[in-house]
Amino acid sequence: MKLKCSLASALICLLFAAISQAEEGDFEEEVAFLELIQGYYDFVESTHSLHSNPESATILHISNIQEALKEWGEVQRAIVFLEEILQRTGNPTIRSVIYSMLADLNEEIGDPQKRLELLQTVLDEALSRLR
Repeated sequence: MKLKCSLASALICLLFAAISQAEEGDFEEEVAFLELIQGYYDFVESTHSLHSNPESATILHISNIQEALKEWGEVQRAIVFLEEILQRTGNPTIRSVIYSMLADLNEEIGDPQKRLELLQTVLDEALSRLR
């Protein structure tokens, strides 16, 4: 938290220094620079937040691997990978995401019936947790 405050303070000091030295035409450049810095700060903050939650980090890693396999034209391998992860986790959120990924991959390979079955399975799992 101390780093967050220090970074924010530094950004504010930079902004005031830039504004006081800026000519009229430079102001827009300084604002654009500040927006760039703020965007970077937001990215760092969201990345930290994402990775500090084990469930979110796991979903991100699974998604990245699945996407890489898809990009390489290894859709069937991606399906096997996701099915293996399903066998390894009982986490309802992770399972829900994996079922959705599997449903999309099965649609992509031309198996809409399997997609429907997977969506029904994930719905059944979700409903059983509501009881």
